[in-house]
Amino acid sequence: MRSSMNIMDGCKGTQVYTINPSATAAATTTTTTGIGEKLLQQFHDHMRAQALRTKSNRSFQPPAFAPPAEALLSDATSLLPYGLPMTDLLEPKIEPSLMSVDFVQTLAAVHRRIQDRPQFHLSEAFLEQCAVFRGLPDPKLFRRSLRSARQHAVDVHAKVVLAAWLRYERREDELIGSSSMDCSGRNLECPRATLAPGYDPESVYDPCACTHARAFDDYDMIAGDDDQCSTSYAEEVENDDDDDDCDMSFCIGDDEVRCNRFNMASLSRPFKTMLYGGFLESRREKINFSQNCFSVEALRAAEVFSRSKSLRHLEPKVVLELLSLADRFCCEEMKQACDAHLASLVCDMEDALMLVEYGLEETAYLLVAACLQVFLRELPGSMQCTSVVKLFCSPEGRDRLALAGHASFVLYYFLSQIAMEEEMRSNTTVMLLERLVECAKDGWEKQAAFHQLGVVMLERKEYKDAQHWFEAAAEAGHVYSLVGVARAKYKRGHTYSAYKLMNSLISDHKPVGWMYQERALYCVGKEKMMDLMSATELDPTLSFPYKFRAVSYLEENNIEIAIAEINKIIGFKVSPDCLELRAWFLIALEDYEGALRDVRAILTLNPNYMMFYGHMHGDHLVELLRPVVQQWSQADCWMQLYDRWSSVDDIGSLAVVHQMLANDPGKSLLRFRQSLLLLRLNCPKAAMRSLRLARNHSSSDHERLVYEGWILYDTGHREEALAKAEESIYIQRSFEAYFLKAYALADSNLDSESSKYVIHLLEEALRCPSDGLRKGQALNNLGSVYVDCDKLDLAADCYMNALNIKHTRAHQGLARVYHLKNHRKAAYDEMTKLIEKARSNASAYEKRSEYCDRDMAKGDLGMASQLDPLRTYPYRYRAAGEFHINGSITLGFLLIIHDVLVHPEIILFAVSILIEKYLHYEPLKPVSVMCLHSLSLSTSDSNSVSVLMDDHKEDEAIAELSRAIDFKPDLQLLHLRAAFYDSMGDFVSAVRDCEAALCLDPSHSEILDLCSKAREQIREWFSTHQCHFSVRLCLQKRHGLYLSAGLVDSGTTEGKRKIRKVIETHPEWKTRELKNKEVLETMDLKRPRKLDLNAPLLSTRRLGSSVVGDTSCSSNLVGAIQNTSERIPFSWEKAPGKPKVTDICDNTTQDGGTPRLRLPPHRWIPPKEAAQVDDGDVAFHDQEDGSCDGNVNNDDSFSDAMDVFSLTEALDIVQRKSENAHNDNNDRLRLKLAESNGYQSPTYMINRFLPDATALAASSALHFSSNFEDKACHSCSYPECYMSRSKRHSCASSPKGCGLELLFPWRMKHKLCAIESPVLPCSTNVHKLHRNSKQKDRRSSANIPCTNVKGDI
Repeated sequence: MRSSMNIMDGCKGTQVYTINPSATAAATTTTTTGIGEKLLQQFHDHMRAQALRTKSNRSFQPPAFAPPAEALLSDATSLLPYGLPMTDLLEPKIEPSLMSVDFVQTLAAVHRRIQDRPQFHLSEAFLEQCAVFRGLPDPKLFRRSLRSARQHAVDVHAKVVLAAWLRYERREDELIGSSSMDCSGRNLECPRATLAPGYDPESVYDPCACTHARAFDDYDMIAGDDDQCSTSYAEEVENDDDDDDCDMSFCIGDDEVRCNRFNMASLSRPFKTMLYGGFLESRREKINFSQNCFSVEALRAAEVFSRSKSLRHLEPKVVLELLSLADRFCCEEMKQACDAHLASLVCDMEDALMLVEYGLEETAYLLVAACLQVFLRELPGSMQCTSVVKLFCSPEGRDRLALAGHASFVLYYFLSQIAMEEEMRSNTTVMLLERLVECAKDGWEKQAAFHQLGVVMLERKEYKDAQHWFEAAAEAGHVYSLVGVARAKYKRGHTYSAYKLMNSLISDHKPVGWMYQERALYCVGKEKMMDLMSATELDPTLSFPYKFRAVSYLEENNIEIAIAEINKIIGFKVSPDCLELRAWFLIALEDYEGALRDVRAILTLNPNYMMFYGHMHGDHLVELLRPVVQQWSQADCWMQLYDRWSSVDDIGSLAVVHQMLANDPGKSLLRFRQSLLLLRLNCPKAAMRSLRLARNHSSSDHERLVYEGWILYDTGHREEALAKAEESIYIQRSFEAYFLKAYALADSNLDSESSKYVIHLLEEALRCPSDGLRKGQALNNLGSVYVDCDKLDLAADCYMNALNIKHTRAHQGLARVYHLKNHRKAAYDEMTKLIEKARSNASAYEKRSEYCDRDMAKGDLGMASQLDPLRTYPYRYRAAGEFHINGSITLGFLLIIHDVLVHPEIILFAVSILIEKYLHYEPLKPVSVMCLHSLSLSTSDSNSVSVLMDDHKEDEAIAELSRAIDFKPDLQLLHLRAAFYDSMGDFVSAVRDCEAALCLDPSHSEILDLCSKAREQIREWFSTHQCHFSVRLCLQKRHGLYLSAGLVDSGTTEGKRKIRKVIETHPEWKTRELKNKEVLETMDLKRPRKLDLNAPLLSTRRLGSSVVGDTSCSSNLVGAIQNTSERIPFSWEKAPGKPKVTDICDNTTQDGGTPRLRLPPHRWIPPKEAAQVDDGDVAFHDQEDGSCDGNVNNDDSFSDAMDVFSLTEALDIVQRKSENAHNDNNDRLRLKLAESNGYQSPTYMINRFLPDATALAASSALHFSSNFEDKACHSCSYPECYMSRSKRHSCASSPKGCGLELLFPWRMKHKLCAIESPVLPCSTNVHKLHRNSKQKDRRSSANIPCTNVKGDI
């Protein structure tokens, strides 16, 4: 039987037997390429595996309680032929689906694209959503998106592919007696409806016109012809002899076909040109048509079509020839009619294989679509046909499909998923993925195609190609593909390179569990274990850390601890690889019954699973273990099943059912029980396979209809499931039919009448014969409906009756009844009994927390999270516990987050009643609302809420929810966090979470209301600011750097659009401290933002004026900037090299030397703003020296000022630098502290322009003439500038220069004609924050080309 596991299970393949070579083996093979590299790599893999197995057998020490060595040796020889597992052979699988660093952001972005996409492109957006949901464990989300993509499909090709994909998800090819052309009764998957052109998304869920027994017999629906034509084919043939309307003939050999010239000319332009143009045929009555290789029947059919526009009762071979004639002579109408007629004849693989070649040859769109539909609906069996494989996999086949309009990304995406599921390493899979790459467009399509091809190449051990495709996917934007790059490098022997890559990935992005898991592969010792612990903390659902730790304990001979470790993940996530490890450990402990139980459970999940490195089939291991365990008869198995069912031991129950099926494989009832157990264990794919087997082995029609109804219900077809149940009841009354109908009806919101009808159905089911296990479930469900109807006594009776037949889960329902009767102690005791009896009791701890005080509830919820981290209620409770209610809380807020709010013990008792109802999914009752209003807890505005959280607690509440959302983006968690953000005023984050939640459930009314209100709050806030303002957004990075979104006018429509676009495009930013109008106007006065067109262009050329002018210390820099009458290149200078103030600002240079330069404008801060900065800002604006320049002591703060220092000063600098070197480290630390507080490096802004400045200088140097030495540097403002004719270098010396610069070039600072390099090196190690002006490092430069000879730079 073909495996029914979908692509996720097939790709994961997390069996322990997968052997991966170490870095040493990979390094040995990197010197070879091609086939030789692969063969050598496989050889090393085999040799290493053998060595490790030998080492495993040698190194394992039996525990103290082990039997004698002789017995252990004999058992190990038969039951452990391949030794024990080792950590060197373990590694996690790379997921083939799209993975995201921030999954919430990805969901929100997908939802926005769906909302913004035009109507005719919605199918592509939903297909992207399918790719995102493919990596989630819940297949219902994927199927829902797939249905939406099919609903909005525009062309026939997309309809055919998506409808076939939906059918494949139900694996109907495995149902005995079903045909590939059967439909589910709706247009959504009907093979006939998919061939109907046109876009009608509202009709896809309507009943289709076809039935199960009728194939295509009418092509008028496809062709769009009316059905008013009553002329039979015999009448049409008789009319051929009527010469009244015939004025010409086509002659083929000795046969003559009489035609009407006008009718034939109307078929196409070539016929019209031939019959009415300037050709000889236009004047002839008889035209010889023998040379065109068409038969008389085809030409006669063309003549009939020219009159009647019909092809009824024509033989297929005649229509095929007519299609060829229509294609050659461009008869579009006749070609479409032939195309639709032939498409209606395709019913099975034989027809499709015969007609597809004709369709491709004549580019018949509908005919190829019909054949393609059969191929796709027969998958994966159709891929066994050579011609089908050649058509889909070869480049030539893709080209032929493209000419016919049937080569698309969605087609090859579907085919590649099936191929990867069937056999990932096959050549067919590689070729299909190559075609997928060819069809992929930019964006997520390229990411998915490249990444999947990389995964397949990695599985094929073609590591070089795998690295190439992973790098291509990462370049396309898929960050997770960097894991594949690192793995490929590791396989090729570059372990350290892989480690560095994962290190950078963790540093550059928000840490995710799979990042630490991957980095652990490239670590050793404690660092490896720490990374694995970090991976488990961030994502408890990752199985590799548990497996690695368990095998590590095994290698240390701590088998009990190893079993306890692997039990942690088996308790909430059952997978074959983890069960295999536990079975391995149990065999080592000689617990053969436990090992056999796990092996049978593995075979239930995957009947083809291979044990022990893939060398032993699971069935063979069962045969080896059976002689050493107790044998059970069928009656004993039923008793064991009752005991394990009552103890909530689902894995043990699976093992018993598997043994019973081995004795009676045709028992459909057991297959159905098996599917129920698998659903409890959250294994929906395996459950569906068991349901299909139950249907195939059903012995009666009414039983088969019940199982078909369950298959339809589990795949989202509720109405069809109800129809199947009613049909089964009509044939024969049965427990399962009534139970199915009641279960499907109870899935919707029940009113009083519907609840009564469900009760009636369950009572009818209990009257029908069935076993105690199923009746216990029916009684439990009946009690739940009674509780909803406030019939507590009847509910209690149902639960007690269920407990009498060992349905242990009824304790939970009985506890609920006691709680509603205000018997909290009795309710607590009932849940305690359930905890004591149940093997899987995480849900019991969670439910018991509702019936105890807050401290005990925290303990129970902590235990529930420890046993099952996937349960979301404990996270919601702990997050709500951080809320501090202050002031008032309204009913409107409670209605927003109804069933995801808080625990009853958090706030006042009256509010707790209402909250508890919501929390436990009970309807809101008027008494709760009245109690709420009676305590005056609601405000006059029912849509507002005043919920205030403590400053230290709000982050904890959000963090608690975020911790669970990071590995399980649950709808309720997102809803609750969005409500928290909304109450905090962080509407941007609230909108993001709402959009992510709506991506999971687009019809959730409460989330839609919350999202619309948050968006309205954002719009209202922006509409209140009608001036220029600066939106400060905080990017969630390590240092929380502030980024400016730009200056816009919120009073204009364009300004509002820009702001909204910024917020929606970057929802991870948080709005921060938006300035009010008065502050912004003041800032505008200080830092004018208008361009002064009267100001001269700034230039780096120095003017020759030496007049200093006023020497008073003026701090009004704004006025200096606005005064453009005497503007010079730098506004902080009165003359080149002369600051505006010399006597006050820098008294250390009054000896006639060049004064120190003031701080440039880009480092200047107005006094008012400087007084408001925090401590980190003081590091940049220290004024302890009393100068008017706030940062005059910072020697590197103005790198674009010019140095005109003498040689003596240069020598002094060296001495002072050596004397004060010990102060440098303190300066650097202070700078780093300032930068960590959110301030940029001193050279941050200028470094942005450094590449352009360098390029400009280089381009200027190209204009130098060959006689550069003879030309004077006329543009230089300093007469000391001279040229070195021998070296073609120039330097600028200060007025004190003596020419010794040539002897001491290393002391000089490189200058460009007395202009130094505009930027210092951008390194925090050289930034000095607090230096005395005498301690400045003054350097000159020499031997730099004079690039400003002809003018300004």
